[in-house]
Amino acid sequence: MNPLYYEDSDEQIRPEQYATDYETDVELRYIENRDGPYSLFLLYSPPHNPYQQLPERWRGKIDPSAIELSPNTPDTEENRCDLAGYYAHVAAIDENIRRLLAVVDDDSDSIVVFCSDHGDMLGSHGKQRKQAPWDDSALVLLIVRWPDGLPQGEISSVRFSTVNFMPTLLGWMEVESPQAVEGMDLGLAIAGVETGPKLAFLQVIVSFAEQVEREWRAVRTVRYTYAETLKGP
Repeated sequence: MNPLYYEDSDEQIRPEQYATDYETDVELRYIENRDGPYSLFLLYSPPHNPYQQLPERWRGKIDPSAIELSPNTPDTEENRCDLAGYYAHVAAIDENIRRLLAVVDDDSDSIVVFCSDHGDMLGSHGKQRKQAPWDDSALVLLIVRWPDGLPQGEISSVRFSTVNFMPTLLGWMEVESPQAVEGMDLGLAIAGVETGPKLAFLQVIVSFAEQVEREWRAVRTVRYTYAETLKGP
């Protein structure tokens, strides 16, 4: 709530708004004032913790007692309250994405990518936050919408890592990737024309931030994740 922003000067901007609402306002202003093709990155902070920092219209919208917990999540009041706040943040993002798509819908050649940098344990396996090899933290959604280039409603089983975003998007735009790029152009694999990677590589190579217990590396296939720390699997 009410975070600090900068735009094109040193002037501090402190809107009395929920971050997701204000950031969407800024992006809509940019899209409406643009001239020609554009590339736009919108990086929402929610549904990050603290989970209860919500605008009034979203507080209490989700009843913690009505949440269906996953089998790996202990049924505690804290977990239910965290999830209720988390889901309210997600609903607020949905609301704002609808606002953006209402403008982007004017151009069927626009590629829209919806993803996240990490998930959240939210009590599953008795753990909290991020940077863990379990799916709750490491497996994030990836939705691509491109009316002129991809069929609607298909689900791809391609193992896709963040390093593949740049070459894949450049490939769709028919722009050559720099030679130093480490990722792969998986556009044809996503379209079902080629076979893509069968696994994705995951890593936290040094203890930092919220993963202070141990370093780890892992591979994720369609069905399994195999992870090792310095002490073993």
